[in-house]
Order: sequence, then C-alpha cells, then structure tokens
Amino acid sequence: MRPGLTRKIFALVVLGVWAAVVAIHVRREYFKPLALRLEEGARSIAPGSHVYVVRMGDKAIGMATTRLDTVATGFMLEDMLSLDVPALGQLHRTIATTHVELGPSLDLKAFRFSLLSEVGRFEVSGHATADSLLELELQAGGEPERGRVRLEPGLTVDALVAPRLAAAGRLVVGEEATARVFDPTVMEVRETALRVTAHDTLQVPDSVHWDEAAERWVAARYDTVPAWRIEQRLGGLVVTSWVDEDGRLIRAESPLGFTLERTEFELARQEWRASRGDQALAAGYGAIIESTAIASNAPLDSVEVRDRLRVRLLDVELDGLDLPDAATTARVLAAAVRKVGHVDLVLAGRQAGDWDQGQVGAMVAEALGLPLVANAYQTRGEGSSLQFLQQAEGGYQVVSAVLPAAATITNHESNVARLPKVRDIMLANRKPITQWSLGDLGLAADEVAPRVVVEALAVPVPEGHCTFIEGETAQEKAQNLARALRELKVI
Repeated sequence: MRPGLTRKIFALVVLGVWAAVVAIHVRREYFKPLALRLEEGARSIAPGSHVYVVRMGDKAIGMATTRLDTVATGFMLEDMLSLDVPALGQLHRTIATTHVELGPSLDLKAFRFSLLSEVGRFEVSGHATADSLLELELQAGGEPERGRVRLEPGLTVDALVAPRLAAAGRLVVGEEATARVFDPTVMEVRETALRVTAHDTLQVPDSVHWDEAAERWVAARYDTVPAWRIEQRLGGLVVTSWVDEDGRLIRAESPLGFTLERTEFELARQEWRASRGDQALAAGYGAIIESTAIASNAPLDSVEVRDRLRVRLLDVELDGLDLPDAATTARVLAAAVRKVGHVDLVLAGRQAGDWDQGQVGAMVAEALGLPLVANAYQTRGEGSSLQFLQQAEGGYQVVSAVLPAAATITNHESNVARLPKVRDIMLANRKPITQWSLGDLGLAADEVAPRVVVEALAVPVPEGHCTFIEGETAQEKAQNLARALRELKVI
C-alpha cells in the first residue's frame, strides 16, 4: 500500500473515532433521559424555607410556609397553609398541611395531606409501590378507606410542578410543558399545562426590624431575586406565578382573587392579625368571589373612589350565560325525567344557591303530575308507598305518599352529607356524563325562553338619621328625650 494512501486511511480513522466520541458526548449531555436530567438538576436546588402572606383582594386572610430539605433518599417537602374562612357570619380557622417524600430526581415516593377545620379532619396519604402503583388511604372519621392509582412516569403534586421544570433546565421564556398532577383533595390525576411567559427580577423582604415609633415590624432589607413568570392552566383556571431559579414560589395570583406573596414571618403574621380585626371579612370576601370579576384594559389608578362602577362590554358573546328562571329550569328537568322513563321517586333540593326561590322542585312535580312532599329530611318504608319526615313546631310530622312521587329535601342533623369512598370517587371519575340537547328532550327553543327576567339588582343603601338631645342638665336632657320619643310615638 502506498504511504500517501496509508496516511489518508489513518486520518479518516482518527476523524471517525473523534466524531464517534463527540456524538457519544453530545448524546450523553444533551439527550439525557428526563430522570437523569432531573436528578442532576435537583442537586443544584438549594434547601430552605419560605413564608407567604395569603390575601383576598387587599386583605390578609392567612399565611403559608414551605420547606424543602434533603434527606438520605432524596428530598422532603413540607407545606402548611392557615386560612380564615367566613361562614355564618364568623371567621373559622382552617389548616391544610402537605408532607411529600421525593426521590433523587424529584419523583414522588410518598405523601400525606390533611385538612383540619371545625367541621372535622380530612386526611389522605399514599406511598409508591414496587409495581408502579400509588397506594392511597383516606381518613375522614370512622374506618379508613383504601384505594390505588397507577403511578405514571412523571406523576407529581402541584407544589412540585415548577421545581421539576427548573431542575430539567426548562425555565426559559417561551417554554411550554404539560404535567400529570395528583390532587389529594379530589383523589384524582389531572393534567396541567404550563407556559413560561417572562423573565424579570423581583424584590422580596430579606430581614425585618422592630420600628419603635410605629410599633410594628418593618422590612429592614430587600433581596433582588431573578424570577420567571409561569402561566399554569388547571381545571379551566389560569394561575399566574412568579418562581425563582429553583422553581420555588415568589408570588402567585388566582383569578378567584387569592394571592400568595413571599415575605418574612413577622410581616405575614402582623398583616394577618391586623386584618382579623376587620369584622367585614366575616360576612364574606366580597365581590371578588360572590360576583363576576371583569378585567379592564382601562387604567383606573387615577379614578377617585366610587361606590359604583359602570362597565360597557364590547365584542363579548354573552349567549348562554344568562340564568334561566325557575319555570324554564323545571320544564327542562321534567322533560329529562320523561326521557329517562318510568321513575318511582324524584328528589330535589330545597332551594338553589343563586336566587333562593325554592320553586323548581314543586314545578317539576306539577309538570310531571306527581304528588309533592316539601321539605322532608328523612324517608322510610318500602313497596308502593313511602313515609317522609318533616319538621314541625315542637317536633316532626310523618307524611305518607304513594309512588311515584316527588320530594324536596331540607337540611337536618340526620342527613349530613357523607364522604364517598376512595374507590367510589375513582369509579365516578371514569363514568361518562350523558348530555342531551333540546332536540333530544323534545323541546323547542321558544319553550325554554325565560318567562321571568331580572331587570335590575341593587344593594339597599342604609340611611341613618341622628338627633342630638340637648339640655343644660341631665334632667333637662332626659325630659327633652322623652318629649322627642312621644312625638315619634315610640312611647
């Protein structure tokens, strides 16, 4: 073989070996399995704890803490959320805690979620098995319920979606991802979509000191934190979050009006305590929850405080958003019952939560020609007739009805809603929901046109009048007060 040809072959072999080594390196570094990338990225996540103030609008209604730490088997995450929930004119403390055990690549190994309130305690725990299952146990009073779901690759909990994104090196503006999230509150796996939309820096309190003059805690120093804005779509809602380079939450905003903002413990506790003195919170959290929130593209910063705001909607399709009246609702429900076929008993609630009229159940019974038992709280008997228990003055009364019949059900200590079993929840999630159109029910559009239209809603404006009773002495003031009350025919 000629020397020149030998050198060419040798050079080609060297180049081939070099290209193979580079290809192996590129594949190893840039096409790593996700679990390996997560494990390597997770090593750079700094353990630590953070405190958040929880607000509804501009009022603090609670505080939250989160702690991520390293353990021998991987990581451990602990969250606690304390809220004041308004009900029946009072604020009630509710505490939710989450404990999650993770593997080296932030994979879910075990979790425990509990919700403690004055109503009782709800707890769900789970652990991963060798055969890729998540064994679940639900405790809500009485004997625990058990179930299982398949532990899909990448299955996680909501608090770890952003940290996994950061560990995988995907905190990049424009990046989109989906994640499978297990929600312990409803015992189901849901898919959430994420999109990184912006990158900025945010300032958060880093330390506090006591201001003697103001007699309150104030921020002593602020830390500038690189932050990424993430839009997370879950269950029809879009939650906007700012997270740091480890995917740990800095600030989150919900379309329902809730915000979580990272701060120092003393500041969060101080703001929450100050808000607890506002008795208006016990009546509810206001229009953000109880009415419709409409985003505006007009700047309102310079608008002076008004007790009313008039809004004009342009290019908005509102068809289908109007609430039907009771007669329309009853007509549709009666048609659905007829389509089902023969039924022995039609049950309805006492009243709806929108207009509180309590008319639908009676109208359905009338449309179907069924006898109605109103405001029953218990049934007994069998065969062709049933006995219904109704509340009466000083006790209860028993009403008998021949089937088929209809009844409206009211609240009572004997019919408190029961928590379903884990197995029943999972089976219900897989059941298809049958949908019928007006044509399927044999109804025309003009038959479901509302007959009652709400033309205006207004909040009564209280008017107070105060009269000062004057007099030189206490006796003269008393005489003048008595005279004024007689003139008003109060006495």
